[in-house]
Amino acid sequence: MEGSLLKDPPLAEAAEKLADAYSSLIKRIDDPRNHGLFRGSMEEAIAASQSAAMLRPSGVPWNHAANVDNSCANLTEIKSDLIEALSDVNKADPIAFFRVNKVLEPSISYCLSFKDVQSETISLVKLIKPLHGTRLEGLGLETGERTYWSLASVQIASPRHRPFFQDRKIRPTLYPFLSSKVVTFAERIKQIPINSQELRGQLDPMKNAIDMEIRASSAQFGRGAPALSIIYGQLKKKL
Repeated sequence: MEGSLLKDPPLAEAAEKLADAYSSLIKRIDDPRNHGLFRGSMEEAIAASQSAAMLRPSGVPWNHAANVDNSCANLTEIKSDLIEALSDVNKADPIAFFRVNKVLEPSISYCLSFKDVQSETISLVKLIKPLHGTRLEGLGLETGERTYWSLASVQIASPRHRPFFQDRKIRPTLYPFLSSKVVTFAERIKQIPINSQELRGQLDPMKNAIDMEIRASSAQFGRGAPALSIIYGQLKKKL
């Protein structure tokens, strides 16, 4: 039975496609060079849209909006691949799909939640820039190590920048206005990790749960669930 399934193009191809798409998602999220994932880059994109100065140690300015936008585009593409792959698995074996989708869904939802906040960040940048493009002109923000204290919102609210805002008679906040959309966004962005350590702290338990499911499935069903064996075998190989 298992040998015939391995030769079955719909299931074998769907399993490989799913493993490729899922591993691409995890590797993309788990890549510390993917700066556009982190809360700091999103906040800095908003600060930069108001002309705040944020320089690298070399003196070259960061393009945080581009980092966020590019990361969002990559996740959008991976999401499309995942939807197609899961659909193919469902067509090939609905029972196996139900179990696989149940174990992958938490990590997929978590990873794709970044895309939603990234998209909102870009929309907010486009809204703010024409109206408040010079609001923070002349304000220098430190960049470098990703910590809570390096966040643009925290730096802006710090006492050392109080004279800047007092001189201009504006509120010391990252956001130039507080519409219901901005308030909702400000709460959502707080859920985004600040650095790779925070991200892995949230993602690793989900990855461990998948590994445990693969091991448990192998021990529980052995050769009695060939479809799951094929799908989990591909996932194990690619992750």
